[in-house]
Amino acid sequence: MQKLCKSYGGPIVSTSANIAGTPPIKKAKEINEQFSESLDFIIDAKVGKLKKPTIICDALTGNVVRE
Repeated sequence: MQKLCKSYGGPIVSTSANIAGTPPIKKAKEINEQFSESLDFIIDAKVGKLKKPTIICDALTGNVVRE
């Protein structure tokens, strides 16, 4: 991922795609409908089989930002 970010020249964010308080969106078409004006790019690929979004941690401190 670090090579990808360096090649791109900036951060790449990947987390659940949803407006706070709404269920995660799992289809690229739905993501594009809700966020098309604020996204640069969508990679349309299969999502995992987890029942809930993954934990997000601060890369510098290790503190959990979202469980």
